[in-house]
Amino acid sequence: MGGVGLAGLVFHSELLDAVIELAAEHPWLFDKLLEGMAAQPLLWDIFLDTMAADPEAFDRLLNELAAHPALWHTFLATMGAHPGMFDKLLGTMAAHPTLYNDFLNGMAAHPQMFNGLLNTMAAHPTLYNDFLNTVSANPAMFDKLLNTTAAHPTLYNEFLNGMAAHPQMFNGLLNTMTANPTLTAGFVDVVANNPKLITTTVEAAAKNPEITSMLVNGLASHPELIGTAIGDAINAIRKGLPTPAR
Repeated sequence: MGGVGLAGLVFHSELLDAVIELAAEHPWLFDKLLEGMAAQPLLWDIFLDTMAADPEAFDRLLNELAAHPALWHTFLATMGAHPGMFDKLLGTMAAHPTLYNDFLNGMAAHPQMFNGLLNTMAAHPTLYNDFLNTVSANPAMFDKLLNTTAAHPTLYNEFLNGMAAHPQMFNGLLNTMTANPTLTAGFVDVVANNPKLITTTVEAAAKNPEITSMLVNGLASHPELIGTAIGDAINAIRKGLPTPAR
């Protein structure tokens, strides 16, 4: 997985704020900035280290990207063209949970950003593979993503529609869960704690036949995953039962 840059080298917070404000006012500057960091990986490393050292700056950046869709589109396009940058971003968020929490909160508050991210990963399979590899290596990230979508039905519907539009993504997710039972167990726990996800899924499938096809075909191709999920569910139920009297 990608890591972060050289320790100790960070942009000054006031300078970063000024750059963010300028980029919001002049999107072409943001495009040039990203081009420069793509051409000079050290700058991207320093940028990520800055975000890790100052999570509030990352939160401010997310807010600006949300407020200016052109900036978010430019950011996603750059990640698509330079998968190594996305891999390093994922690695940084894995190493700094506060950044990942801010990222998920940003997606929850702005579902259209999540939709854009899904579409970008669909168009650039390397990005999606990097994401799957990251959550497989860091199951806590997968759990947090599931809990975030459970808490925000709009986000979950975006996920379902995105997977239905790109069945290969759903299949890739199932492949990853099959290879990493910890992810399956985490999924079962989240569903057990948020049964409304089942209702939401059924309602979404009723409105979009592609979701039904995605679920049926995906699970039919991964019968072992069903067995694992059932086993995890039974174990969860057993844990919740009182200990028999002796």
